[in-house]
Amino acid sequence: IGEALGIISKALRLCEAIHFAAGEAEASLAVASMQLHYSSNIEEAWRCAEKARRLFEKLGEPSGEAKACKLSGLASSRIHDPQRISRAVDAVSAALKRSLAVGDRRGEAECLQVLADLHYSLVVDEMDMGCRPPGNKLEESLNIFMLAAAAWDGLRE
Repeated sequence: IGEALGIISKALRLCEAIHFAAGEAEASLAVASMQLHYSSNIEEAWRCAEKARRLFEKLGEPSGEAKACKLSGLASSRIHDPQRISRAVDAVSAALKRSLAVGDRRGEAECLQVLADLHYSLVVDEMDMGCRPPGNKLEESLNIFMLAAAAWDGLRE
């Protein structure tokens, strides 16, 4: 895993050096994913995910932006930072609006799936602290999961 992370990090530096924004966004996303799933450097995972999100936003790629927001939100939940998760929800909501505006059905499905995951993270964080989730957060999360499932199902048509 360490060797793979080193190779991806090298690719990221090369993309930065030649100002290849799309490659930089993808490499940042890959570094964030590797850091989140295979190392204990959750802050670095969050920083790389946020960098990828900003780049995908500039590139006008809501689907990539949503994936980056998902990693950012997951990292935020691991550091138990509900404010960061909330910001990730806001960013994915904005990406969803852009997907809908341009008719990007795959981006729409990805954004809905990420929103469902992030809402669920908020619910789990509340439950882990021994609290009952406020209002109807669990129901909202389940409803968004259903919307995401319908969006993915619609792609098969």
